[in-house]
Amino acid sequence: MRVRSLLLVLACLVGACKRSQGPISVSDQSNIPRPPPSEHVEEFSVRCYAGTSLVGSSEADLLAAAECTPGAEDCLGQPPVLVRRSSRPAESTIVEEWVDGATPVSYPTTSVVTMTITDDRFELDVVSQVNPRGAESEHEPLSWTGAGELVGDPWRWTGATAKHARQPPITDVVTTRIEDDALYRETAYTLENGSIVLRRRDQLHEFSCAEWDARRDALGG
Repeated sequence: MRVRSLLLVLACLVGACKRSQGPISVSDQSNIPRPPPSEHVEEFSVRCYAGTSLVGSSEADLLAAAECTPGAEDCLGQPPVLVRRSSRPAESTIVEEWVDGATPVSYPTTSVVTMTITDDRFELDVVSQVNPRGAESEHEPLSWTGAGELVGDPWRWTGATAKHARQPPITDVVTTRIEDDALYRETAYTLENGSIVLRRRDQLHEFSCAEWDARRDALGG
């Protein structure tokens, strides 16, 4: 089952896989200096998005995942995703809370991404926690760091590119595009030689944040 194997690889990268896995060592870089607040101060804002995630090792895999029928052989459907994105100009940060719904090979997972911004560049810290309702064992949170660059006018950003130093030898190369009512993200899980072992495509549309708690609870987040 190729799709199941790909999803298992992705789940294990964030420590959410249902098969027994050894501990993942992650360096502690929590003492990154914080820059002073940006000069471009806009209002604090929160936007919420919901959609699906496609996973595959190639563009053809992603297209097949988008078109397959849930329940059919080698089709696990399109796992649901929620994102709450808080822009905090006075603190020079953007905080994203990502909730990935469960799949047949992974538990629901919440990842908090904190971007600390200087001009149009940022350092990021990620903490990912499995939400193991019914899980057979405890799951320790994972953390990693990265850096990137924002696109667009300050605090009216329309996109970003970033590299996440998740777990050597794999680096997450992430491209984000933000539209009026949508957020699109492409992630390429890349080896040191530049070859891509896995791709993930998130296609999300805005919804009222008043619904956040109910939607998050429904996903087990």
